[in-house]
Amino acid sequence: MIRQTFFVLVIVVLGAAIMAPMIMLLDLEPQLLDFTIRLNERPVRIPATWSLCASAGLGLLYWIVRR
Repeated sequence: MIRQTFFVLVIVVLGAAIMAPMIMLLDLEPQLLDFTIRLNERPVRIPATWSLCASAGLGLLYWIVRR
């Protein structure tokens, strides 16, 4: 059970990392866990909260379709 939970959490985090650039293009409002880094004196906002939510939502959709 713990192994499956860990596997699901890894998939959600990796999905969030993959989806972050796509969500950055949407220019959504900043959320609590979002953070900003500076690249070449230009701030870049990383939408961690939106990415995690989108990744979890897609994982839930996949789980529902698979059943």
